[in-house]
Amino acid sequence: MHMHIAKLTIGGGAAGDVNDLLNRIDGDLVGPYSIAEGFVGYFNVADPSDPSIAYTVRVFADEATLQTASAALSGAQGAIVTDFALTVDAVVANDLSAGAAYALTMA
Repeated sequence: MHMHIAKLTIGGGAAGDVNDLLNRIDGDLVGPYSIAEGFVGYFNVADPSDPSIAYTVRVFADEATLQTASAALSGAQGAIVTDFALTVDAVVANDLSAGAAYALTMA
């Protein structure tokens, strides 16, 4: 599996706060990512010590499927970056080993 963790820092003149950012990511990206080939999981969290920072974690079967999904959603991702004046820093992007896995289910 391949994991990509990004730190998102909201800039001045942004369209909203970190909660708005996470809601936008959930609404515009998580659904389309979840049906992409190789999708394993997409997680978001606000930094509790800094209200301008959030982290995203995307997990895919391999780097190629992550890159393909990212390319397909580049327009939506670009709009979010622009609207929130984001600085995006990769924290980690690497293959991972998982001793156990689980699947989220929606009722």
